Amino acid sequence: SCCTTPASSPPSPIRRWRGSSGSTPPGWRSAPWLPNLAHAPMEPLNCTIEPVAEGVVLHDACQFPALAHPTVAGILGLDPARVEIRTLYAGGSFGRRASPSSDYHVEAAQAFALTDRTRPVKLVWSREDDIRGGHYRPAAAHRVRIGLDASGGIVAWDHRVAGQSIFKGTAMEAFVVKEGIDHTSIEGIPDTPYAIPLMHVGLTDAEPSVTVLWWRSVGHSHTAFVMESMMDLAAAAAGQDPVAFRLKHLAGDGPDQVRLAATLRQA
Repeated sequence: SCCTTPASSPPSPIRRWRGSSGSTPPGWRSAPWLPNLAHAPMEPLNCTIEPVAEGVVLHDACQFPALAHPTVAGILGLDPARVEIRTLYAGGSFGRRASPSSDYHVEAAQAFALTDRTRPVKLVWSREDDIRGGHYRPAAAHRVRIGLDASGGIVAWDHRVAGQSIFKGTAMEAFVVKEGIDHTSIEGIPDTPYAIPLMHVGLTDAEPSVTVLWWRSVGHSHTAFVMESMMDLAAAAAGQDPVAFRLKHLAGDGPDQVRLAATLRQA
């Protein structure tokens, strides 16, 4: 289940492996379950619709003005040319103001439409609105097993993820979801900079019970935590320093490997 953790302690995820290249290293372990998370920016969602002679001006720190623009125009029955968006700085957002449904713009436009349209209407969510009625980072459960050779090097990595897709069912699905896989659910795993000769990644989507949305760093907000936690466990199983262990698996000359290795050495 993506919403529970095992009652008993799982076996160690790390095993010395002497199998052939076509076999699978043993040893399952459930990594931490990562819950839904609210964005909780310093500044709750807000925007203002101001009437002007030519139409309206939407004052907002929106991240998707190309979606908010036709949404507001449609609700107010205006030609899109008569809707101007003035993008402002926001006190945080972390992806919450990039909503495919333009939900808070809809609220503001509907409120403005109920007036005589001669005065500005400002929408400000309360903190309770923000936490209880927001769009959340998807919950995710990971199960990982790793195979090590006699020298403590990683030779195989089997990684399963269960979570909820952000893009499936939205207008962006055709551009992001390929062969049924929403890559944002697993980004940072199959494209890890660590040199791992045999890697298998599995993904299971569950129907979300709440509205989900990208959180800053999107999939990396949970995959990076699990990947780096497993690297620490693998280093401990190999009896090696965790930094040296990582550098050993960043020995390639790819730009991501070079950049991450340099960062580790500097830190």
